[in-house]
Amino acid sequence: MNYKNQIAAGSILAIIVALGIILGPVFQLTELESTWSFILGFIAGVTAGLGVALSIFGLISRRKNG
Repeated sequence: MNYKNQIAAGSILAIIVALGIILGPVFQLTELESTWSFILGFIAGVTAGLGVALSIFGLISRRKNG
């Protein structure tokens, strides 16, 4: 995977999760009444971290390769 694909995939993941974080409280998805809301929140956090890390790694790779 080249740096352009890394930056694009990381940005898309981060944007999707950011929308979920913004719209979550509006639709009352942040209440921990069930196990599923905790699991979905955990997956959203991991996905956001993966998206940010992938974007940063792509930017670093772009900087090294010129």
